[in-house]
Amino acid sequence: MTTTPGTYASLTRSWTSGDVVTLRLPMRVIVQAANDNANVVALTYGPAVLAGNYGNTSLSALPSLDVNSVTRTSTSSLAFTARANGTQVNLGPFHDAHGFNYTVYWSAGGGTTSYRLVNAGSGMVLGILNMSTADGGLALQWRDTGTADHNWQMITDGSDVRLRNVHSGKVLGVENMSTADNARVLQWSDNGTADHKWTLIPNGDGTHKIRNVHSGKLLGILNGSTSQGAQVVQDSDNGSADNRWRLVAN
Repeated sequence: MTTTPGTYASLTRSWTSGDVVTLRLPMRVIVQAANDNANVVALTYGPAVLAGNYGNTSLSALPSLDVNSVTRTSTSSLAFTARANGTQVNLGPFHDAHGFNYTVYWSAGGGTTSYRLVNAGSGMVLGILNMSTADGGLALQWRDTGTADHNWQMITDGSDVRLRNVHSGKVLGVENMSTADNARVLQWSDNGTADHKWTLIPNGDGTHKIRNVHSGKLLGILNGSTSQGAQVVQDSDNGSADNRWRLVAN
């Protein structure tokens, strides 16, 4: 059953004795940006919010978290570690956080490099239309003017990455999880769908192909345009220059 985040799932049918409803949730670490500040994040694992255990230490400010360092340390319990303010901290479910000082909010800057994604065909960078912070904000190419929506963090997800916009806190995905050529690329809340995962494929010349895990298509520019404001889309791997990107660290 497909549902929209923030809504209820409605299951209507004729029920008989012995019927079973199975609920499967995406069980992986997700970085959730605060609605009013993309640089403040919480960590969730499926439906559980993770809290950092600070023992007797009092916190005067949000710890600066390296979001790429979050590691599960047990296969039988929700135990994790991460690096924050340069030291290791233990993480566990918020519902178990008692008897010690803890935090569920973090500063997202610690140890996370941001990048500009420069298109090899046009020389322009990947950004978001009108610097939108909303779900569905469309991805486009633009001159490298230094605005925050041009900066992206690479959140490791197994052998793949999620591309998180520094300005909005949203991740890069494909409209309606389409698998078609020329489907529009946009930003969306990090809700765990497969279209939010991308594989970086080195070309050996300093550029990368960026392949969507769900569709197998490459990040490119509609019709190979070199114009400012051209829509970013997914496209078949046809060898065109707009399917190649340089990752420039900030």
